[in-house]
Amino acid sequence: MKKPSRYRSLLFLSVIFLAASVFSFAGEVQAAKAGKKEQKKEAPAPPEKVPVRFEDRDLFFITSRILSLSPKDRAEIISKKIRKVAKDPFIEPSGIATVPQETGVDIVAGDIILMTVTEADARQAGIPVATLALENAGSIRKALTEYRQATSWEAILLGVLYTLLMTAALLALFYALKRFDAWLNGKIPVLRERLGLWRETSRQKIGGLARFLPIEAFLSLLTILAKAVRILLSLFLLYFYFSLVLGFFPWTQAIASTFLSFILKPLSVLWRGFVSAVPDMAVIIIVTILAYYVLKFLKIISRELEQGGFEIEGFYKDWAMPTYKLVRILVIVFYFVIIFPYIPGSDSAAFKGVSIFLGVLFSLGSTSAVSNMVAGIIITYMRPFRLGDRVRIGETEGDVMERTLLVTRIRTIKNVDVTIPNTSVLGSHIINFSLSSEGTDKGLILNTSVTIGYDVPWRKVHELLIDAALDTEYIVPDPKPFVLQTSLNDFHVSYELNAYTRTPSKKVLIYSLLHQSIQDVFDRAGVEILSPGYASLRDGSPSTVKPVPAADETSGSG
Repeated sequence: MKKPSRYRSLLFLSVIFLAASVFSFAGEVQAAKAGKKEQKKEAPAPPEKVPVRFEDRDLFFITSRILSLSPKDRAEIISKKIRKVAKDPFIEPSGIATVPQETGVDIVAGDIILMTVTEADARQAGIPVATLALENAGSIRKALTEYRQATSWEAILLGVLYTLLMTAALLALFYALKRFDAWLNGKIPVLRERLGLWRETSRQKIGGLARFLPIEAFLSLLTILAKAVRILLSLFLLYFYFSLVLGFFPWTQAIASTFLSFILKPLSVLWRGFVSAVPDMAVIIIVTILAYYVLKFLKIISRELEQGGFEIEGFYKDWAMPTYKLVRILVIVFYFVIIFPYIPGSDSAAFKGVSIFLGVLFSLGSTSAVSNMVAGIIITYMRPFRLGDRVRIGETEGDVMERTLLVTRIRTIKNVDVTIPNTSVLGSHIINFSLSSEGTDKGLILNTSVTIGYDVPWRKVHELLIDAALDTEYIVPDPKPFVLQTSLNDFHVSYELNAYTRTPSKKVLIYSLLHQSIQDVFDRAGVEILSPGYASLRDGSPSTVKPVPAADETSGSG
């Protein structure tokens, strides 16, 4: 039953509205993203800031030059002087002071001038010179005090004690991991037995599928995962053990910081990347949801078309699902075109290079596949055959079992499955016996030829052939079979018997039964079939046709 045209119009307008919404939303977000990038490009570059470092920590920053010395040169010189003072046991951190000068304020330690704070430094910091000098001197004093405390004998002994405690804790954790591994290995046989019992008891609920549950594979996977977790935990414990132990002593604290940075820095980069990608991921999620419901909506429409829920003039039912698959591919391609700029890392040269490489690789390796897909689309809308039809494609004859965008599978009368690429199907002539029998009320015409001598009246031959056809199974009596005399040869006449059938899938069997019936009918009538022709001296001798034995004689001879 057909639905009103208004219903179809509303459906298509809904699809157009969803697509327009996706376009508009993606365009606005992309424009906002481009605006942010332009604002970042227009922002002025900040002044150079070089840190003064001591024992792997930043004390303060140098932002201005003094004569020919750049901020970097000044920071390196100040760091060397601070290290020199730290190694001098006769200079106390409390002796660090500030001395005003004409060009600025000097920070001194004994007779060593550590640095000079200039007016340019104060302008960059936005505070008076004296205040900046006092802050820098306090940072140096604090760093030297902590360094002296960390290198004292008390701190070293405390570090040794902490190391012993950490070593004992590490050995205890390793022992616990070993005991857990032994406990898990002991539980594997028990778990195997319980799973086997569960499989037997669950067979009544889930049927024969219970015996296909891969218990051994599951247990092997569990063992491998447990071993991998144990190894990863052991490496993790060793990593943090060395990081902590090296951090207990001032001479190795820099190495400990480096150890920790191996994990903390990548984690920090990943976290910052995740936070910055949250807006883009939101766009991807929204577009994904819209694409999912558009595909779901199109699938519902296709199923209704296929099942006859409503009809579109000129659109066949068997076009519904192939058309849906094609439209689904277009929607997915369109989906990736929209989300590609929002994928994290899509702007990087590596991502673009890999994309180009995969595109070239796909283009070079899929030439024949694309040709077969195009041929499959053309065949779909040509409708030369359907699933189950008896066809002949080139030299292959059989029933169509499967039709995809790439290949067509045919099962021959010998029960052999033949896979034919769609390019070969499109380039070959296709004979559809099923469509021929369904296209008319008469059915498919099967024909066969025999040659009969001139001594037999043609009317009798016609009668015998028609009787043989009517006696054959799967030959329909209406329309009635008919005979054509195709040629008058030197020694015989060629007769062509034409009969109708509505079961083209049994064509080979029908031909065999028809030939048997012709032989039986002609034998009973005493008419010789001169096919193939043969030479015989006819001197009035009786017919060469052997009489057909009666049914009772045949059974009695057994």
